[in-house]
Amino acid sequence: MAEAKTVVMHDGTAQPTSGREAPAVEPYPVAIPFWLTLHSNPHKEYAVRDFLIGRGYDAYLPEEPNKIRRRDRPPRRPFFPLYLFLRFPGSERLEELQWTPGLRRVVMFGNLPALVHQEIIDDIRERLAAMEAAREGPFRTGDRITITRGPFKGLDAVFDRRLSRADRVRVFLDFASRLEVPIELDLDVLRAKS
Repeated sequence: MAEAKTVVMHDGTAQPTSGREAPAVEPYPVAIPFWLTLHSNPHKEYAVRDFLIGRGYDAYLPEEPNKIRRRDRPPRRPFFPLYLFLRFPGSERLEELQWTPGLRRVVMFGNLPALVHQEIIDDIRERLAAMEAAREGPFRTGDRITITRGPFKGLDAVFDRRLSRADRVRVFLDFASRLEVPIELDLDVLRAKS
């Protein structure tokens, strides 16, 4: 007796088959615009991602910078702890995923994998990039700036880096075209040099 299987169709629905008859709609080809959600073991997101990429899969782990920088911690961390995404490899390759080291399971709704549309993955990427750009602020290391308020008003400087989340920054005052004096200021007293 043939074993019953579930096949994911082009429209995202699943259709059970007994294994003998062909489904009414053809299953997805290998390259489709859907992603699977994977649930990893604690602190194994990077290991799962790297393993799957090494096997030829397209895996995506949304990341953000660590809020507190320390030598004993990596500079980035998963945005969704324990979860990552994998481009849908086709129904026939789902079973081999269960043997991925560090992977707890493929997220399912009943007997069907939870599919995430490509547009949602693109939106996550765009929002994370926008969040990171907002965190970094309007200036990059080496940007020429002008101080607009305070005792150094009107002086030119070169932006070095942010010092804290409280919008304190370090700049180098530009005296006679030589960068010499580092000072700390509030971010809001700076503007890009025109």
